[in-house]
Amino acid sequence: MAGGLNAKFHFVKKLISELNPTAFFISEANINKNKINEHLNIDNYELIISDTKYPISRSACYLRKSSGFDVITKGNGSEIICLESKTLVIAGIYRPFKLHDGQTHLSNFNALLDEIKKVCKTKKEIVVAGDFNIDVKVSMNRNPQLKELIDEWALDSGLVQKVNTTTRSRIVTTTRGERIETSIIDHFYTSNDANEVELIEHFASDHKILMMTSLNGKSDLKTLKLERRDWRRYRPENIKKFTESVNGQLLINAINSAKSEPAEILLDAINNYHREVLNHLAPIRIVRTRRNTDVVDSKVSALKKQRDRLLKKYAKDKGENRHFLLKARDIAKEMKKRIKSSIRHKYETKASTPNQKAFWNVVKEINFNKR
Repeated sequence: MAGGLNAKFHFVKKLISELNPTAFFISEANINKNKINEHLNIDNYELIISDTKYPISRSACYLRKSSGFDVITKGNGSEIICLESKTLVIAGIYRPFKLHDGQTHLSNFNALLDEIKKVCKTKKEIVVAGDFNIDVKVSMNRNPQLKELIDEWALDSGLVQKVNTTTRSRIVTTTRGERIETSIIDHFYTSNDANEVELIEHFASDHKILMMTSLNGKSDLKTLKLERRDWRRYRPENIKKFTESVNGQLLINAINSAKSEPAEILLDAINNYHREVLNHLAPIRIVRTRRNTDVVDSKVSALKKQRDRLLKKYAKDKGENRHFLLKARDIAKEMKKRIKSSIRHKYETKASTPNQKAFWNVVKEINFNKR
């Protein structure tokens, strides 16, 4: 959650009211644990922050009151929050990518892994999930050793990793132009293979939300509607026009008036300014819950049916006719290419048009007038 919980609290509160989760874990929360954070309270939920060694806690969790879960650890120096009920142990993880002095990626991860291993020493059902900043695709990792360590831990603990599709997408600008960078750095490990996880897109984050569904894999998310930013008509030059308009000047005056107020009030005024500019230039639209089937078009469905029929023929033939198997493999490869192309098209036309980074690059250049 780039910007931290303070900047995204409005969206988090709205999401929690829509999803009504038992527990809502947040990575990159960036909460100052030495301050009173009452402005982050949500009715009927307890805010838990990690017990890190440093002033800023980067993991947080909203736990529904009277949920039957107790907090058994807040990390003991690592970014992990673990809850326990009569039958389930669930841990929310964040592995910081940026290091403090004296740390290495390996030492930092080993410390986190030691805490994870402690909470996994139980006969209860286990769920460990969060932003590990380790790509499931080994070839994409800068430090493959971390991927080996986490795979070894999952195997020793008898846990299954349920996420195998993109969890983070963003536009990267290079000297060759723009490209879409995707990764699978958010993981969901469980000791119960019947557990399923929904991947939900939300415009407030470049990560998808991982949501555990009921044991039979069903959930009420089919009818859930979520908000997204519509960037299709966005133009950076329109930011200045809005800033100079009557409404824009009123918002800037509100920021100037709040400069002598407590930091929380000034922060609210700045966030309100950014929100209103966004609403004007990239308005919110309501969309259905996004899930993997969004990229499965009629062509992919037809290929899947062909593949399944060939596999059935191969099984019925008791494996004697390898022609069916080889043809099924060729069709499976074609399916993968088609899905990959559909995913890219989806982000190019919906999630990432034209370039959201341009908005912040222009906004940060605007100087607010002194009082």
